[in-house]
Amino acid sequence: MNNARKNAEKSPVLTAIIVVLFSVAAFSLPVSFSGKTVPMALYYSVQIGVRALVSVICAIYAHRCGFGIFSHVKKTAVLPFTVAFLVCVNNFPFIGVFSGNVVYKSGESAIIFILYCLSVGVSEEFVFRGVILPLFLLKFEKNPRRDFLAALCSAALFSLCHLGNLFGGASIGETALQVGYTFLTGAMFGAVMIYSANVILPSFLHFVYDLGGLSLSYKVGILEGQAWDTATVIMTAVIGVAALVYFCVKLLKKNQSKYPR
Repeated sequence: MNNARKNAEKSPVLTAIIVVLFSVAAFSLPVSFSGKTVPMALYYSVQIGVRALVSVICAIYAHRCGFGIFSHVKKTAVLPFTVAFLVCVNNFPFIGVFSGNVVYKSGESAIIFILYCLSVGVSEEFVFRGVILPLFLLKFEKNPRRDFLAALCSAALFSLCHLGNLFGGASIGETALQVGYTFLTGAMFGAVMIYSANVILPSFLHFVYDLGGLSLSYKVGILEGQAWDTATVIMTAVIGVAALVYFCVKLLKKNQSKYPR
């Protein structure tokens, strides 16, 4: 057993906190600097590069710890992935686009935006589901509710990191809402990771979710308009509650997963 694995087993929570702080610092590139707005092309480029580097570092660390984050995906992961995929696809403003209430921002590059969303999804999943989640699985190794508790704890850290948006100009209400739904999506991504033991699946789901959600962001989005109509709210609530019940039942089963090995 190497030193990385020994330290992870000895102090999993402390290690998780250190990894989170390192990642938050790396991802915190300001949109404005000394009163001047950073050109979006530069912002995207630096973010993509930094997030790619963080992903590589996390993959190396996970390999050193023997977490096995690129395992062969089993058939038991298909249904959890499908349910999560429906939730993520629903985050797209389809109704707003079809009704004309949401339109494309002129001058914005869709390709750069897609690459940015991909870098966000991959980097954050490599951190929180590739490293943080297995650390909490080690923490709760002897608990019969290990998988459930680990998914919740990793999701809690993931959601709390979004409190930093308060310093970026977001309101308390917007930040509280983001903390809430990132906790739920983080737990969902964690469940998919536990049943697949392959970080590519939650990374793809996170990418799809952000592709829809960030498209209307006033900072980095490529769309503008009003996406939240009555039909969208009802559909989101129904799909969200159904997915929440499904994943809670799955994770509360007594049989523990074999991840991490």
